[in-house]
Amino acid sequence: MVKKKNHIDFRRATWILLLLCSIVALIVLKFSPFVPFRWWVIAVLIVAILLLYRLLLSTTKKRYWFSKITIGLNLIFSACLIVVSIFLPYIKGNIEGIFKRVTEQSTMINVYALTSEYKSAHKDVFKDTNFYDDILNYKDKTFLSQTSSSLEDTKAGLEAVQKKIGTIKLLEKSSPEEAAAALYSNQGQALVLSENVANLLASNEKYKTFLKDTKVVYSFKKTEKLPEVKRRTLQDGTFSLYVAGSDTRSGKLSLKDRFDVNMIVTVNPKTHQILITSIPRDSLVPNLALGGGKDKLTHLGVQGVQNTTKSLNRWLNMEIDNYAIVNFVTFSKIIDALGGIDVDNPYKFVATNAGGYTYPKGKIHLNGAEALGYVRERYSLKDGDFGRGMHQTLVLNAIIRKVSSPSAITKFPALMNSLSGSLLTDADINYFYQLGSETLAADKAWDIINYRITGSVGMFKTASMPSTPLSCVFPNSEQVAKLRQMIQDMENDKVIQNPAKKNTSVKQ
Repeated sequence: MVKKKNHIDFRRATWILLLLCSIVALIVLKFSPFVPFRWWVIAVLIVAILLLYRLLLSTTKKRYWFSKITIGLNLIFSACLIVVSIFLPYIKGNIEGIFKRVTEQSTMINVYALTSEYKSAHKDVFKDTNFYDDILNYKDKTFLSQTSSSLEDTKAGLEAVQKKIGTIKLLEKSSPEEAAAALYSNQGQALVLSENVANLLASNEKYKTFLKDTKVVYSFKKTEKLPEVKRRTLQDGTFSLYVAGSDTRSGKLSLKDRFDVNMIVTVNPKTHQILITSIPRDSLVPNLALGGGKDKLTHLGVQGVQNTTKSLNRWLNMEIDNYAIVNFVTFSKIIDALGGIDVDNPYKFVATNAGGYTYPKGKIHLNGAEALGYVRERYSLKDGDFGRGMHQTLVLNAIIRKVSSPSAITKFPALMNSLSGSLLTDADINYFYQLGSETLAADKAWDIINYRITGSVGMFKTASMPSTPLSCVFPNSEQVAKLRQMIQDMENDKVIQNPAKKNTSVKQ
């Protein structure tokens, strides 16, 4: 008796594979926080119908060529489901890598001493022209400090120095400029300053060579825990995010810095409106860390980004929930990852100091490098920094539109890689998951409104640099009042009108 050979039923085997892949894909889809529940229900129905249909085909006797087609389709559908099961966790992991919440901040406090080269060139002031690179050599010297900026950091630095060399002779000055002047005049031989304040001092025309004239003889790193940020849900209503941009070429980001880009993005999930506000970096606003005295907005970040948000809240009578710090290099990477952006440029100009690009009037397509020149340039613009602020809001608007478009899905991997390690934020990623899911489910247009503060330019002695008049922007009071009213209306779930009477919508 001849035994029949056991043949594998590939149609049923591939159907079982399709069943397993479907179960895994649906589980992954269910626990993907940015996928709307309605989409998951639709996916379940589609998969159920597909499985039933493929099951009927796998059990029905058909011709040889039809069986091959059935097997092939089962394998193709299984492969697609495997891709979905891998792709969604990949995206989720990359997003969470970007939104790694900051839990502590570090500040470097340095002891600066004049170089031997500088002292040798000024022998009328310095009898001892030697530079000592060991802090112990300054035990019998006079230390300098200032009392108007980053007081806690200065105190921590002085305590660290005294732990190292014992009791010191200290001469306090009222401002960083006066302390630096005392160093140059040899009233003291070592100046204790936080690195942020030293960089701020060097931005002053009078002390632009400070970092070249001095060397660091001792450094102390101060680390402090940041307070826990309250978790949000869409039911909490309007959400405001402070977007701070740094022009550091190194790409290194810090919570304490002078921010060149200052924007507030206010989102109302109920009315589907987004208000992007640009505020000039030199605007005079209250600096709460320095007693509420008027200061350049860019200087507020020297005391920490939290000081900037708190001061803006006081000034605008609002509640900024979180911050996001990026650098201009990040903008360039994002735009390249998105395949470029389209901007409606209001006038023709040449970025003579930012890449030399020519930007014609009208709708233009920008790659990363071109967009970088677009948001950096201010010297060739008729309205200078005000025009640069407008360009920055136009670029952010274009990025939001591009990210919100269906075509951006295929660019997510490149976008995630471009953002990796280039953003500091205290925002809760779960809120953005909810916002993304609600946006996909609602299938409703976003109304994006650009608004910018302008003003008059004049000289003013700021709270952080009280000894030297600096060029500042005195914000237009009517524009500030209008902004306060718009934010208040958004927080009360009222639909606001675009002051320019030209709304920009994003169709999801």
